[in-house]
Amino acid sequence: MQNSILTTKNLNANDYTFKYKNVDGKHQVYLRNGVGSIPVFWSPWLIAPFGVSSYMKSKGSTETLNDWTLDLKASCYQNLDLSKLGKTFSYEENKEEIEYLLKFFNELQEKAIDFAQSNSKNLFKREMKREIIEEACITKILKKSDKKDADGNFYPDKFTTKIGKDKNGLPDIVVEDFEYQQTSFSSSESIIQAWLDVEDKLGQLIPKGTPLRAIIQLKPYFVNGKLGFTLKLCAIQLDDKKKNTGPTVYTFREDSGIKSFSEKKKVENISSGTSTPSDTSIVDEEEIDVEEEEVEVP
Repeated sequence: MQNSILTTKNLNANDYTFKYKNVDGKHQVYLRNGVGSIPVFWSPWLIAPFGVSSYMKSKGSTETLNDWTLDLKASCYQNLDLSKLGKTFSYEENKEEIEYLLKFFNELQEKAIDFAQSNSKNLFKREMKREIIEEACITKILKKSDKKDADGNFYPDKFTTKIGKDKNGLPDIVVEDFEYQQTSFSSSESIIQAWLDVEDKLGQLIPKGTPLRAIIQLKPYFVNGKLGFTLKLCAIQLDDKKKNTGPTVYTFREDSGIKSFSEKKKVENISSGTSTPSDTSIVDEEEIDVEEEEVEVP
């Protein structure tokens, strides 16, 4: 099953359908378009307001490995130096892409609420009103601020991306420079050391306030009576505005496609001019059988 990497303007919530399946008494929720693909897309240029954060997977967890996340704020600076990408940054165009992304998130969330209401007997074991589901049973994608700036405008929305683990438990993320040298998070010493590298290396690459662009994979989940979304951070390119002595912009090759983030960890150079992001394909990390007990919501 392959998923094209979409541009932000090509994201459309109406292209996707939620599907439900009960497996061994556990609820599973999937999101697919007409050809069986999940949403995988390039984000606009956004700001990482806090840098990389970590937390234990669950309260009282005995696991030694944390989960690592990166919050992204739906805004960007007026000027970015993208000359190494062969591009000129347009603040207005980027702002428009951000609006497309927020529209996609909001519309997808509305579809999730509709889906949860239509399947409330299966998911919650009783009929539930839409407003109750929206209030108590949905983990929202966007974190909205109740604070305003000096001009009286609310601060931009934020959303959280998660750094995933590959089949070996190693960090499943690509960071690559213009010589195609990748920042590696694999470790021959131990998996724990690999994740310490995430804190050390990504912490230096992404200090507070860093502007970056990312490849993000979106999947729904149903856990503890709540329906929400995981935004997997697959790859990043960034302009650190010369805050450190390393490369100022990272990029990815795009013209021959992504074979597997977990195995190949290759993306093609956006400055090559041989393709657009929407031409690139990614192999989904898992094949999902959704034939049994499947419920679709138009």
